[in-house]
Amino acid sequence: MVYHLGDAQRLAENLDNGSVSVDPRWRTDTPQGQWAVVRDVLLGCGVLFLILTLLMVGLLRM
Repeated sequence: MVYHLGDAQRLAENLDNGSVSVDPRWRTDTPQGQWAVVRDVLLGCGVLFLILTLLMVGLLRM
């Protein structure tokens, strides 16, 4: 997951002030955060599958 610089700076300022407002997508105990984790895992599996498929095709052509 990528965090934008502005979001990180806003969070740091809120931590200093004692008032933290965390985006629900950043938290794993919210539906949005859980979906973000699932999405990242599925994306990683898709990339791994693509790489392995390309390697197998390359090996079969040898």
